[in-house]
Amino acid sequence: MKIAYTFICCLIPILGFGQTYNTLADYRNQQKKAFLKDDFGPLRKENIQYLDYYPANTKYVVVAQLELL
Repeated sequence: MKIAYTFICCLIPILGFGQTYNTLADYRNQQKKAFLKDDFGPLRKENIQYLDYYPANTKYVVVAQLELL
């Protein structure tokens, strides 16, 4: 059972779960909501408006081939 679990855990990153613009925007929105809920988080509620991310840019997409050794 340990071998099967280890194999599955190693296989998941290899399958190439990449980010898309929509998933990136969703993640950023979830982060803002999480910061608003947490009273002792890294940002105070009045400072959330200053949270800014670099815009997503498709020029920085990396296409790669993975070869298992």
